[in-house]
Amino acid sequence: MSKVLASAAKIFVPHTPGERPRIDTISIQNFRGFPGVGNPPIKLGSKNLLVYGENGSGKSSIFHALDNFFSVSETDLLQRQQLLIDQTNIYSGDGSDKTAITVTFVGGDPIGWTENSHPIDMSLYQCVIDGAYRKAMLDYRSLLAVNYKFLGGRINLFDTFVKVSLRDMAVPIGGSERPLSDIWAEVLSEFKKSHVASRKAAIDGMLKAVNDAVDAILPPLRAETNRLLKLLKWDDLEIADGFEFSHVGCDWNKKPAERGIHGQEIFFTLKQRGKEIHDPHHRLNEARQSGLALALYLAGRCIAAKSLQGDVPKLMVLDDVLIGLDQSNRLPVLDLLKTEFADWQIVLLTHDRVWFEMARAHLLENDVELPDGRRQHGWAGLELFEGMNEAGHTHPVPRPLSNFDAIAGNLQTARDFLTANHEKAAAVYARMAFEQVLKKFCSRKGVPVPFKENPKELNTEHLLGAIKAWLGDAARAVQQTALQPAIVGVEAARRVILNAFSHSTPVSLVKAEIESAIDAVATLHAELLKAFPKK
Repeated sequence: MSKVLASAAKIFVPHTPGERPRIDTISIQNFRGFPGVGNPPIKLGSKNLLVYGENGSGKSSIFHALDNFFSVSETDLLQRQQLLIDQTNIYSGDGSDKTAITVTFVGGDPIGWTENSHPIDMSLYQCVIDGAYRKAMLDYRSLLAVNYKFLGGRINLFDTFVKVSLRDMAVPIGGSERPLSDIWAEVLSEFKKSHVASRKAAIDGMLKAVNDAVDAILPPLRAETNRLLKLLKWDDLEIADGFEFSHVGCDWNKKPAERGIHGQEIFFTLKQRGKEIHDPHHRLNEARQSGLALALYLAGRCIAAKSLQGDVPKLMVLDDVLIGLDQSNRLPVLDLLKTEFADWQIVLLTHDRVWFEMARAHLLENDVELPDGRRQHGWAGLELFEGMNEAGHTHPVPRPLSNFDAIAGNLQTARDFLTANHEKAAAVYARMAFEQVLKKFCSRKGVPVPFKENPKELNTEHLLGAIKAWLGDAARAVQQTALQPAIVGVEAARRVILNAFSHSTPVSLVKAEIESAIDAVATLHAELLKAFPKK
């Protein structure tokens, strides 16, 4: 018996009573883009995780590992076993007996998925079963399917709602409650069998339960979708006049070969600036299509999550779902995740380096308490690169961020280079950090800066001068006084942090001078945050 399976006798208990289970580490071995064994675990430490992965680095393998680990889609052990075997890495030389996904919750034991067993098959791991029903996992292909699956016709949301976004909705049936997706799966399974009277009655009972539940949820789902569209800054879009659901059923009077379950259709009328849009895939640009699909999906998860008990995991994994949005439309998504999904554990994956750095600057490293008393969990960061072993096979090269704050990270890199006697590199990173401090503050506080047709001409002197002028307002006199020593400090270090070391002209600097400049930038960064805290 493996070490992971042997530890199953211990029931998982959250590290804090009443707090939702959160993942500490994820281990991926010989699975898809993670060949062989010995791959280092991915550390979340109960935080959310922002991942940058270049193409071929194994980024999407993290998505599939978590999506399949937390899965109730397969009907039996053999299907779950085959799912793992089918995703075994084919280049490592290792067989499926080496393939394993292991998730460790904070305060719990490792829980493993191997070809011998899946956590769903083991009743001891209720947190995995709960997490599988309640998860929110979405990639860009799923968003595209909402619109492009129905090219030339109206968008039918029946499968999306019943099997995905509303799958865990509790449906009253037979004196108890069952998840919507389970009831629907049983309907489809039972319908394939002989249609004896007792089975027909059972199917009719389940179809009625589905119809009643869907009828009840569609009005609040429409309201929630429209609310999220506004939060995503798509104020010109709305689901109008409710969803159209014709009810599922079966005409048992037909011959057995002609019978089918009809009514598997949920349509909607979309309006843009008051005009009805019957074919969004033709009328809307890609950004609006992505925004609409994201709002529809997240609305379902928001509604379903309201009924969750406090010990049920809330896990959201989004793989490049923002690729269809331009940069200005991506930040509202981050804001929505911070406010509407504050108590979820979120894994955000992207191959876009610029977006990774934007998100890193926008998100917080440490937990904060929201005005309504909820805790907004902080973020960890991971970079994935494509490496190559001696046999010529690619493998992920993970690099966890020592500092999620990009400014703190560059300052630490500057100190590391200085310790290694690479003065020029240290000074370059100090200058990068200085520019980031000024740009980030100007952006966050709306400080007016000089207009330059070529943004590269907007240098640190312009930015620092703009901040000093902004602080000169009488309403900011207290902050100006508090910040004056820090500003004087960076001005004294200008020879280091304002000098472009990429120029060919050699510049002689002593180690202490560079160290002083790094300290000056770090002090300015800290004092700006102290004088004007993030909200």
